[in-house]
Amino acid sequence: MTPQRIVFKRGDTVMFGVTATDSAGQPVDLSDLTVAAQVRPEKASDPWFADLELVWIDRAQGRFELWAPGNGLTDTWPVGDLRADIQYSQTQGSKVIRRSTETFRVYIDRDVTQ
Repeated sequence: MTPQRIVFKRGDTVMFGVTATDSAGQPVDLSDLTVAAQVRPEKASDPWFADLELVWIDRAQGRFELWAPGNGLTDTWPVGDLRADIQYSQTQGSKVIRRSTETFRVYIDRDVTQ
């Protein structure tokens, strides 16, 4: 299966609206979970990455947004293919249950209008 590919222009705002759902498509209560997401280059040897900033919309209904850090713009992001996923973590006693979504691709294209 080919990963989803989302295209943005360099310098534009990167924001993902997310609703976490179960296998039946129903919203998942994320009140007891932490959520994290990063964007990284396709090549693992490239040290650049961005921690996406989480904004809760409705935690009990599994709704949140992930934004590019700072002002939300991608002026300093590299042009080309990037990889991302969303990681959900929950503590149960002394154990941590961690699950990540499938990797999806973010493509940063050169901006024409500057």
